[in-house]
Parts: sequence; structure tokens; C-alpha cells
Amino acid sequence: MQEVDLYLMHFPYAYAIKDGYATQRTPDGKPVIDVPLSRAYDVTWAAMEKLVEKGKAKLIGLQTTGVSNFSSPKLKRLLQTAKIHPVVNQVEIHPYFPQKGLVEYCQENDIHVTAHCPLGGAPIPVLIGRHGPGPLEDPTLLRLAQKYDKTVAQVVLCHTICRGISVIPKTNNPKRIIENFDILFEMDEADFKLIDNLMGERGERGIRNLETRDYLGFDNFNEEVEEP
Repeated sequence: MQEVDLYLMHFPYAYAIKDGYATQRTPDGKPVIDVPLSRAYDVTWAAMEKLVEKGKAKLIGLQTTGVSNFSSPKLKRLLQTAKIHPVVNQVEIHPYFPQKGLVEYCQENDIHVTAHCPLGGAPIPVLIGRHGPGPLEDPTLLRLAQKYDKTVAQVVLCHTICRGISVIPKTNNPKRIIENFDILFEMDEADFKLIDNLMGERGERGIRNLETRDYLGFDNFNEEVEEP
């Protein structure tokens, strides 16, 4: 392999290791976090920049690198020292977890946003101590799907694309793969806003599919302060 199109730092934290590369774990099986190394993601980024300078990471002729699962506080600190700004931040985004503040920050700083888990999963964790159906079973989205003669997934993906966010839904079902490409249709502005505000007062907290607090012992996605 001569080069890669896009090289992402998958998570801005690191596991403590033992015996070479084995992950240290607590008695209940959870990973032990190397806090100093987790806070040194700017050092990792500097190493990634060297790969760009060597021509090992490119995208359409432009040398590029990106990040994944970075919050606004982490991005702000990274941008203070980065010689090459990340071109993309890949994060969880769907109607139940719109991440409006993070998306706005990224777009203001010319960082493209890609949504993983763009359909929200079903069922998914709902805040703390509750579980329930995901967006694909939402009554409002079901009604809109019927109105536009589309699947709920197509409605959700269309809405996300129209926010200027690329999507990477996962499926090995050929029918759904085809449907996931057929997502460019005209949606009424009122319906777009309806999806945009589906979470109402829950707002930025929303419903996250990927939750790190219980597993890691801190909230990697905290939009107020940087953790750990």
C-alpha cells in the first residue's frame, strides 16, 4: 500500500497496556485508561502530520488527516497546536442525537462532519437506566416515511445529508444498500424542522448509542469540559 485516502484517529483516549500490547483490564473486564497518554492526542496528531508530509495520507490529491469521536473541547485544544487541521470529524449523529453545537463548531472551522450510527440503532440506550426504541421506530418519522413513500431510514439519511453531514450507514442487506443510496428527495421545510427538533428540550444530551461513561469511567463526548 502506497497511501491511504483518509487517516483518522479513531478515539482520543488510550488504554493502559501490559506484556507488550495487551490491554490492562479491571477485575470486571473494563479497560484501564492511560490518562496521561489519553491527554496527549496532540502528540499522536503530530505523528499523523508527519505521515501526511511523507505523502502517506491523501484525499483527491490533497494531503489530509482527520479525527473520530472528538468533542468540541478536544477539537479546540487540538487546533491550537495542529499544523494541519483535521478535515473531518466522524461522530455519532442521528435525529435522537443531533449534536447541533458540535456540528456548528466543526462547520465554522471547515471540518467536515461524517455521521456514524446515522440511523441510531434499535434498541439503543436512552439516557441512564432506560432503554427504548430508536429513531427507526419513531412515530413522527414513520408518518413522514409514509408521506414521502420512503423508508424511515431514507427519511433520516436525507435529513442528515441536508444538514451538510455525510453518512455511513452499515448493512449487508443488498436491498437496504440500494435504498441507502436513494436518499436525495425534496422534503418540506416544516418536516425538516420537525426532525431537526425531534428531541425537544432534551436537546444536546439526546439519546446516544455509543456511551463511554460506564465502560471507561469518564465521558469522552462531554461538550462542556474535556475528559479525562
